[in-house]
Amino acid sequence: LKLPGDVDFHHNLITNMNDDAIYIDQKKGNTLKVHHNVFTRCLTCFSYIGKASAPLQGGPWYIYRNLIDLRQPTASFRPFHPDAQNEEGEREVFRHGWLHKSNGPSGNYHIFQNTILALNEKGPHAYFTHLYPKGTPLKPRTAFNNIFVGINHSATLRKPVVMLPSPGFKDIIDGNLYYRLGTDTHPAFQCLEFNEDDKYAPGHKFATLKAYYASTLFTESQVHYPPGFERNSFYKLPKFRNMTDYKLSSPFPFEDLRLAAGSPAIGKGLSFSDMPVLVALLKKYDRVLPGSHRDIGCYSFNAPPLKVGVGERHSYPKIMILT
Repeated sequence: LKLPGDVDFHHNLITNMNDDAIYIDQKKGNTLKVHHNVFTRCLTCFSYIGKASAPLQGGPWYIYRNLIDLRQPTASFRPFHPDAQNEEGEREVFRHGWLHKSNGPSGNYHIFQNTILALNEKGPHAYFTHLYPKGTPLKPRTAFNNIFVGINHSATLRKPVVMLPSPGFKDIIDGNLYYRLGTDTHPAFQCLEFNEDDKYAPGHKFATLKAYYASTLFTESQVHYPPGFERNSFYKLPKFRNMTDYKLSSPFPFEDLRLAAGSPAIGKGLSFSDMPVLVALLKKYDRVLPGSHRDIGCYSFNAPPLKVGVGERHSYPKIMILT
């Protein structure tokens, strides 16, 4: 879906997409808002692919209050006949999706108050690379108050949960909950280094956020964001109300990804008082009482189901009718 211009895209169900779900136009005047949607079975949720040499003049783009569940695979390539000769090498019939892709400097986007799950067993990169651009970002980006859960089936897969931005980027990333289900034998966090020439390269891996806080990379991030990247974030099981065993091939039909009582995400999100720079964003797009601490993720605690689609016919979680 290509959404050019000033578009307000909300309360939609986006599913069964074997390529880009949302293509974010780079042209000037494109100020996209994507909120209160459900994404499932998408190869790429948000694509910033375009001419790498062309400056991104569009934005700002706001992505918030979405449920993004990429645990189920997308249809990829038709299987070959057993006797067919495949000069291109083996092609996957099914592929699992990822949140973000870009082939050049990224624009001015803000990702907040989303619940995002991804199952990706291939590739060396992290499960979540939304702040890992190819080229220095042209404008600051933000990612706060999101739940990020990576699912790992493979004992040999060694990849971080998230790639943190370089402290040389003037981003804001904080107040997020991270977790990895399944095999958990690899450092969860990786950060990009930078040097005096503003060049960046793969940096250090950290088993915990506490270890990251002790690094010079964290200290350097405080230059433009005084608390430091991810200072109020944490790595904990989010405790959803009812989540299917991650080893199953398809989610349980009455799964409930809202926060259960006692979830560490309740009341732990950034508030107006924590970060005054968020006031304009939150007041305009995602209202809460000033000064209140927010619940992390797309659902507030005890929130009703998210209803999407024509006539709100799809409910997440699905409503169970007892007879």
